[in-house]
Amino acid sequence: MTSEQKGGGSGDRQSTSINLDRFKKRLKILYSHWNKWKSDLWNSSHVISMVCPPETAAEHLKSTALSMWLLGHKLEDTIMVFMETEMHILCSTENASILEALQGPAKEAIGVDCLLYVKGNRADKEPVLRLMDGLMENISKGTHISIPIVGPVAREASCGWVARIWTEKLRSLNFPLHDVVAGFSDLFAVKDHGEIMNVRKAAYMTDNMMKHRIIPEIEDVVDEEDDATHSWLTEKAQKAVSEAVLMVDKNLLMNPNGVGICFGPIFQSGGGFDIRLGNGASSTGLLQYGDAGVAIIALGCSYNGYCSVMARMMLFNADPRQTKAYNVLVTAEEAVIGSLRPGVKLGAVYQAAVSAVERESPELVPHLTETAGSSMGLEFLEPGWVIEARNERAVRQNMVFNVYLGFQDLQDGQSGCTFSMVLADTVVGVEETEVVTQRCSKLPKDVSYSFTEEDEEDEDEDEGMHEEKPTTFDGKETRGVAAIGQDTHKMISGDLTLEQWLDLEFPRVPKGPRSSRRPQQPKVPKGPRSRRRRWLG
Repeated sequence: MTSEQKGGGSGDRQSTSINLDRFKKRLKILYSHWNKWKSDLWNSSHVISMVCPPETAAEHLKSTALSMWLLGHKLEDTIMVFMETEMHILCSTENASILEALQGPAKEAIGVDCLLYVKGNRADKEPVLRLMDGLMENISKGTHISIPIVGPVAREASCGWVARIWTEKLRSLNFPLHDVVAGFSDLFAVKDHGEIMNVRKAAYMTDNMMKHRIIPEIEDVVDEEDDATHSWLTEKAQKAVSEAVLMVDKNLLMNPNGVGICFGPIFQSGGGFDIRLGNGASSTGLLQYGDAGVAIIALGCSYNGYCSVMARMMLFNADPRQTKAYNVLVTAEEAVIGSLRPGVKLGAVYQAAVSAVERESPELVPHLTETAGSSMGLEFLEPGWVIEARNERAVRQNMVFNVYLGFQDLQDGQSGCTFSMVLADTVVGVEETEVVTQRCSKLPKDVSYSFTEEDEEDEDEDEGMHEEKPTTFDGKETRGVAAIGQDTHKMISGDLTLEQWLDLEFPRVPKGPRSSRRPQQPKVPKGPRSRRRRWLG
């Protein structure tokens, strides 16, 4: 070992930082999967090489997913090298104090020696280069092969200066570099109970944010005929998630440090829709909710890194074409969800959507999105598991999917304006396929709004009848923190099932004065209010 390489040590003092039992279990799974599918999914690699990116890099990367899956810890500027009998990690001093706890468990689990290389100041590259040289030498010795095949994730080769220098060194030694993204994609596909629980919690947050904070905010804007920008709505949604995190901490339902946003929030209306999964952004300008208006709202919360995604529509004075298209979209999405059964190929799942549209409205088939979502977990979009016509991979039990389906570039029957539609849900397949983002309704009667002529006196009477009272997300009177804490204790002690825990009330954060809930900008003068919203159905 070099003077900068650490060995030995039990790491007991850091055992609370990493779940060592889970680490041993997943390390076994990693090596078992690699050995079983080495010549196929792992591209015949003798060495697996992963470089965790800096904090400023993109959020959803395989290297980040590996560190979260294996260690429950997001590492930065860290090199992880896996060989048959050795595991090498080049990391910062801070991470080394945590990762040294792995050395004993790695040996116990599969007989692998875990060796740490500690780099100091992030800005000083010379020590890092010396450590890399020592690591390179150990790769050749550890594999007993003169020119071993090294398996990186090719698309992450330039994510940060550590990754770039490491890739250059591998190439300088003429090591063949075979992309192993397919191996990790397959490894992460099937979830264990803990992972599915994280997805359920993330979906619970997303669902409640959409149903009880985001949709009502838009309804308030429409009711008051306010001018709200899409960017303002986005900021409000982000703030709503932050407020919910505080409430989570207050009621001990989930660890607030584990809650985040993995997708969106996205608000689109008024044309120029971009419904590509993972590429969309909020529209510019004001929310458009006039006649034949269409609004798309998408959001994804994460918990402990595990993602959930959902998207809903709002239709304002929809014309018959829009209503029909939305009804067909709901049917097509249900067809996709119903087809996500173990053994069914993803191409056949997509075809279920096509067949549903062909039966209901053949003219809409050319407008159907070319994909219907993908598998999901630590990444909200898994390229190897996209639901599309050409994908021959089959669904497995205990997978999680983001079902994301829409129509692009349709025209309404009134003004001829172009619009798009999209629906998305998080789907878990354990014993049966289950939609875990179904509290926020997507039924046509619940997303369609019609404006009718009524007297202002009726409006005033209605407003007087809707005095807001402290409520939970389920519309019940708030029980108080103490009562919820008692239920949380039951959940922790095992007295509550998962389903009962998910049904616990999630208190609404009290709204401020109306003036603080509106964008502060000049308004277009309006005449007497004569439009009133009502639900269709």
